[in-house]
Amino acid sequence: MKFQILFVVFFVSVLSFPSKGPALEVPPEWKFKKISTPHFDIIYNSTQQDLGELYAQQMEKAFELLSPVFTSVPQKTLVIINDKTDATNGYATRVPYPHIMTYPVLPGPQESLSESGDWALELLAHEYTHILTFEPANGFFRVLRGVLGTIAAPNILLPSWWKEGIAVQTESMLSEKGGRLKSMYQDALLRAMSDDKTLQNFDIAQVNEYIPTWPEGMRPYVFGSVFWSQAVSDYGASVMNSLNQRHAGRVPYFVETPAKDLLKDNYEGFYKKAVRETDTRAQAQLKKLREKPPSEVHRLPIEAKYSSAPAISEDGKYLALITVDYKADRVLDIFTRDPETKLITKKLKVEIKKEEEPLVPKNNDGPPSGSIQKISWFHKSPKLIYDQLHYVNRTERYSDLYLYDLTTEKSEKLTSSLRGREPSMAPNDDKVVFVKLEGGRTRLGVYDIAGKKDEILYSPAMQERISSPIYLDAETIIFALRNAKGEEGLWTYSFKDQKVTSVLTDFAQARFPVMTKKGMMFTSAKNGVHNLYLASADLKTAKPVTHVTTMVSSSAMDPESEHLYVTYMGSVGPSVVRIAKENWEKTPEELPQIEGLFADRYKNPLRAPAAAPTPEASPTPAATPATTAATAVTTTPATPTPAPSPSPTPQYEITDYSPWGYLWPRYWMPFIWTSSEGGLSIQAMTSGADPLKKHNYDLMIGWNTFLEAVDWSANYVNNVTNTPIQATAAQTHSYLVTRDNLVNDTLFSVSGTPEVWKFSEKLTLSLGWRYLERSVTTLTPTKRTGPFVSLIYKNMTQGGEQFTPQSGGGAYLMAVEYIQGVDLFSHRQYQAGGVYYFSKFLPKLHAIVLRSSIMYTPEKVSYIYGTQSDSMDFYGQDLSSKFLARGYSTGQFVGRSMYNANIEYRFNVSDMYKGWGTTAAFARRLYAAVTADAISTDGFAFDFTTEKYTAVTSKDVFLSYGLEGHFETTIGYEFPVNFVFGVYQGTDKKYAPEPRWDFAVQLGVF
Repeated sequence: MKFQILFVVFFVSVLSFPSKGPALEVPPEWKFKKISTPHFDIIYNSTQQDLGELYAQQMEKAFELLSPVFTSVPQKTLVIINDKTDATNGYATRVPYPHIMTYPVLPGPQESLSESGDWALELLAHEYTHILTFEPANGFFRVLRGVLGTIAAPNILLPSWWKEGIAVQTESMLSEKGGRLKSMYQDALLRAMSDDKTLQNFDIAQVNEYIPTWPEGMRPYVFGSVFWSQAVSDYGASVMNSLNQRHAGRVPYFVETPAKDLLKDNYEGFYKKAVRETDTRAQAQLKKLREKPPSEVHRLPIEAKYSSAPAISEDGKYLALITVDYKADRVLDIFTRDPETKLITKKLKVEIKKEEEPLVPKNNDGPPSGSIQKISWFHKSPKLIYDQLHYVNRTERYSDLYLYDLTTEKSEKLTSSLRGREPSMAPNDDKVVFVKLEGGRTRLGVYDIAGKKDEILYSPAMQERISSPIYLDAETIIFALRNAKGEEGLWTYSFKDQKVTSVLTDFAQARFPVMTKKGMMFTSAKNGVHNLYLASADLKTAKPVTHVTTMVSSSAMDPESEHLYVTYMGSVGPSVVRIAKENWEKTPEELPQIEGLFADRYKNPLRAPAAAPTPEASPTPAATPATTAATAVTTTPATPTPAPSPSPTPQYEITDYSPWGYLWPRYWMPFIWTSSEGGLSIQAMTSGADPLKKHNYDLMIGWNTFLEAVDWSANYVNNVTNTPIQATAAQTHSYLVTRDNLVNDTLFSVSGTPEVWKFSEKLTLSLGWRYLERSVTTLTPTKRTGPFVSLIYKNMTQGGEQFTPQSGGGAYLMAVEYIQGVDLFSHRQYQAGGVYYFSKFLPKLHAIVLRSSIMYTPEKVSYIYGTQSDSMDFYGQDLSSKFLARGYSTGQFVGRSMYNANIEYRFNVSDMYKGWGTTAAFARRLYAAVTADAISTDGFAFDFTTEKYTAVTSKDVFLSYGLEGHFETTIGYEFPVNFVFGVYQGTDKKYAPEPRWDFAVQLGVF
């Protein structure tokens, strides 16, 4: 094709822009060790040996419980404990080897994961279930695995609801109280949708997807677990392994035959049965709960998808809420009293947004925890304190405490890397009580605002969760404590005698204490539903003040009207509602009782076979000073006391972590396709990394039958220090006009990415050196080498319902100097560009996008050392080096310097979110863009009238305009694919004699 003569120029320009490479997985200064057990290698921070030993013990327990259920088990699985974030999450994969990445902080009280029992066991069992479902390869795939390696794992390509649902099922089978299928949070969610007649609205295709409506990213977990609970109830636990083994020998995406054989129905039919059964159970619970009139809830007139964590100032003037909007921005909003209604619903022009977060990586299989979790007003001034999860550097992400002054309308960051959440003010406004986080553990802490110091008051056992601490008075703190058995109750801490004491011991799952005008209120699931209770002054008895059919959590009371503001679970998610004083005062003292929605299915937890005698135990770690200082615990027999520390871990081998044994290739992936020129392109690639990703590489080699040439590339990233080093080498072939003019390009490059976080977390700096060599059959070979520098600024996010960012932008700058030397061709080259998004005054989800790209070469070099134009955006990345001249052909403009400007008006057309049963294709949404481009170059442009390239200068500006349609899909259950259709017209008929109809496929762009 005549316009591919400069494809090699595009290739070199892409490679010359430094790729980011895999991000730092752990802080480089952390030292790691490895515990080797019979079935696992546990890799942990050397300062957290107790956590490493706990995880080693719990992983072997998970193996004992799950290996009888699943018959294919890997010889060894790696488990990485990565305590770099206060967001609860994790993932599991078998590529390049079976491994589990865990972020071990305990989940907060408002999360979907909040009602765990033995958190470490449930987390690890969930992730290990993924490893076990990915492991089998039967029939043809057994042979294929012997050839291709670990990547031959057909069950990785099963639907998300299948994989996540079976993992939630196993986590729920392990204990009497833990797991999401026994969670009152999930039960409340399902009852709310059943009550609103929407539970059966989600078909099996939709529950596989992230859709920006409730329950959003929880869909595969909630509805997948409903499916598997029904399957195991009908056919026993063996059905999990039977289906897993059957799929492991089948061609991916043809999934129905095993279901028809083993479930006596196709997946869609059995899923509908499971949801109908769940709906029936939920309706029975609703009927039972309505034997007494439920509380009347009144929605607040606020614009938000979700809201939570109400906090009312002591003088009753202000209400603060955490809200989530259609962009998935988690915002702290403040409201004042409406003079007409006397309700605190008039929004102030104040918003405290979460700090910028990237989208959650696809391989994280757990819904992440939120950003701001709790807000608390000062008692004597219009200020509030809140926690916020943010990046403290480019690797670690922790919670800190912030102060907001309503008078000055300014925020102040109080702490740095404190790892503190759920703050509450002392009566004198001088101190803050908070929950201190670390992997597998929480502590009760106090922060002195004036002295800027924090102190640990109480450290419960590993895996016990402290939440929602508040001051009862200047000498007493009350907080919720959940132990490793899944029991949760309220406890007080006395500053006077440094003791903790359990209170209100008859109230199961007690949490969310709050001081009100009427006294201390808290939530409890005493009747099987989380309701709000008012405690007596002596903290021995309490009476309910809400009776809801779903659940309530955090709450506040208006001191003027005595109305309650509570976080309420509805069919479209959590929201803050108002319950009038005259209504809550009439709440029955005895509420109807219910059990868990699926309680009858989980009365007999999994039991491991009788274990052989364990090796000699290691010594029990000494208690920390904080633990020792608060060991005097007063309890009554009915109080849910803290669970004892885990039994001593068997004395497994402990060694220093070494990355080297993990780096040899474990798989290779073949590719083959035809090209427009003719012939075949055959490639093979592999990649590797150690578990901590301190070393990463990828390799590719290919053969082009048309050019009869070998292409190859190699890339290596070293993350051992705070300055990642990347080395790249590549060879590619193309041709000029005909294949007789073969072009051979070779690249060698090394670069570093220094830490510039202290200047701005939005900047990325790269410094390096490259060598380029080009040989053309009909020309003298040229060589270039020299240093380069690039700087990237990014200040934009995209989330929720957005198909494009609607505000912010970014820019990049790169410069390279090819130096003089023997046989070296010297010149300079600069690239720059940027993007800006604007949506103010536009309809919802509409955005104007302004983009520019520049390549400038001062010297009069040949155009083949410059760049070329593209006829479409083939990659879907706005902040990248590209030159769009839609309406003209790819490569129609070439030159040593090039200047490009684009403007687009993007707007939504249709949200489809539709699939077809278990067909591995899902239609998400359609949006469009009106486009306009301008391009000029110091080089050449292809003239259709003469069918030749003619010389042009930068003063010659070529314009075009067009209309694009973007069809977003999910292909293969997992992979985002955007199909772009466009019609464009260049304004210069000599270079664009007729409109162009173009098509592109963009991978992974949403």
